[in-house]
Amino acid sequence: MADPPPDLTARPQRLDAALPWLAGVPLCALALQPISDSDVPMHAAVGRWMLRQGAILPTPDPLVWTDRGGDAPHEWLAQGVLGAVADAAGLGALRMVLLALAVGCLLLLARSLRRAGAGPAATAALLVGWTAAVAPHLAMRPHVFGWWAALAVLGLGLADPRPWSLRCAVGWGVATALWANLHSSAVAAPLYAALAWVDAAWHARADLRGAWWRQPTLRWIAVAAGALCQPLGPGIVPYVLRSQAINGPLSDEWQGLLRADVLRDHPQVVAVWAAAAVAVAMALRTPRLSFPGVVAAAFALAHAAWTRRMTVFLFVPALLAGRRWGQWLGWRPLAWVAVAMAWAAWVPDAVQRAWSLPAIDGRVFPVKAAAFLHQTGLRGRLFNPDPWGGYLSWQLAPQYQVFLDGRWLLAGEQVVRDGLAMQIRRPGVDALFERYGIEVFLQRTADYVQVPPPDPTRFALAWRDGQAVVLVRKGPNWMDNVAKVCAFYRSFAWLAPHGRWAGSLRGAAGQPSPTDVPEVMAGCGP
Repeated sequence: MADPPPDLTARPQRLDAALPWLAGVPLCALALQPISDSDVPMHAAVGRWMLRQGAILPTPDPLVWTDRGGDAPHEWLAQGVLGAVADAAGLGALRMVLLALAVGCLLLLARSLRRAGAGPAATAALLVGWTAAVAPHLAMRPHVFGWWAALAVLGLGLADPRPWSLRCAVGWGVATALWANLHSSAVAAPLYAALAWVDAAWHARADLRGAWWRQPTLRWIAVAAGALCQPLGPGIVPYVLRSQAINGPLSDEWQGLLRADVLRDHPQVVAVWAAAAVAVAMALRTPRLSFPGVVAAAFALAHAAWTRRMTVFLFVPALLAGRRWGQWLGWRPLAWVAVAMAWAAWVPDAVQRAWSLPAIDGRVFPVKAAAFLHQTGLRGRLFNPDPWGGYLSWQLAPQYQVFLDGRWLLAGEQVVRDGLAMQIRRPGVDALFERYGIEVFLQRTADYVQVPPPDPTRFALAWRDGQAVVLVRKGPNWMDNVAKVCAFYRSFAWLAPHGRWAGSLRGAAGQPSPTDVPEVMAGCGP
C-alpha cells in the first residue's frame, strides 16, 4: 500500500500557532526596562507606609506636607503590593511584577480574542495593536493592575455569551471588587454592564415581555456591587470625576487631542481611535452581536476622548464589538509583518536598555542629591519638583516630607501652579517662598540654569550635580542648616566640588546668572 502524500500544510500551521507568542515578546521586553517613571517609587513609598503602619493612608498625608485632604485611598491594594515587593527586594524587583502583569494581560487578551473567534494570525495582529496602545504607559503603577483586571472582567466575564449562574455572578463580583481596590478604573465595569443591558433590550424589542432582562440584570448587579466594595464606596464615582477636573487642566497628556498635529504627537491614540471606529463599523454590519455591541463600542469612543489614561480599558471591548476581525486581520502575511515590525521597533532598544542600565534609571531621579539630603538631615520645609516627590519619599521618608508628588489631588490645583511659579521664578515668587515657608529648595539643574536665580540675599548653594541643585533659604533653621552643610563637606572633602558652582553654569555678562546665588561653603571657614 502506497504511503499517504505528505501534509504540506502542517509546518505553516505550526508556525502560525507560534504567532501570538511571538507577538507578546515586545511587551515583555518593554516591561524589563529600567524604572524611569516618576510615579513608581511614589506608589511604592505609599504602600510601604501603609504596611508598616497597618493602616490605609490618613489625612493629612504623612509623605506630602502640602496635603489638604484632597486625595483618597482609591488604589491602596496595588500600592500595598508594590510597597511589599520593593521593601523586601528593592525597587528594581518591581520590574518582575510588571513582567508578570504584562504576561497575564497578554494571556487574558489572547483568550478573550480566541473566544471571540479570532485565529492565531488575527490574535497576533491584535496583540501587536495592544502593545502599541499601552507601551507609552507601561510602568509599574496601579493602572497596570487595572489593565489585568479589566481584561478579566470585561474581556472574559461580561463578554461571555453563556448564561451566568449565581455562583458565576458571585465570582465575577468578587473579581470586580478586587479590581476596584487595585485601581479606580473599575467604575467602568458597571457602565459596560449597563450598556449590555441596553443592548439586550434592543435585541429583544420585539418581545419585551420575555425573560431577556434576567441575565443582563444579574451581571449588572454583580459588577456594580463589586465596584462599590472598596473604602470609598459610592464615593468612588465623584472622586473619579473630581480627579479628571484637576488632572485635565494640569496635564498635557490629552491636550494633544485638541491640536491639529495630534497625528504626529499622539499616533498611538489615533490608532486606538481608528480601531474603535472600525469596531463600530463592523458592529453595524453584523446582524447579531455579543456583548458589548454597537452601543458599547460607540461609548468607547466617547469615553476615551474624555477620560485620562483610560483608553486601554476600552480597547478590548471595542475590539470585541465586531465578529469580523478575524476576516480583516486573519491574513497570515499581515500578521507576520506586524510581528516583525513590533520586534524591530521595540525589542532591540528595550533589551539594550535593560542590560546596559541599572534597575533604577539614575538619569531620571536625583540620586546623589537625595543621598546628600539624607546625610545632612537639613531641617525645614522641602521644595521639590512633583515628578521627584515619590523617589524622595522612598529614599528619605520619614526624615523629610515632600512638597508634592504625583498625587496632585492631595494639595489641589493652586499648589501645583504655585510650585511651577517657584521653579520658573515668576514675578512675586519671593512672596510664594515666604508663604510656603520653604527652607530647602531642590530643582533640576537643567531647569535651574534656564531661569533667573532666586534672591541671592535669601538663598545659598548647598549641593550641585548634573541632575539636581539644592539650595538652602534663610528661615528659622538657617544657621543649623548652614552648619550641617559645612560639617558635611568637612567630613567628605572630596565632594567639595559639588558645593561650588561650575564655570560652565555662569550666565552672560551683565545678565542675572544662576551662579549669583552664593555658596554655603564660602562661609564655612577652614
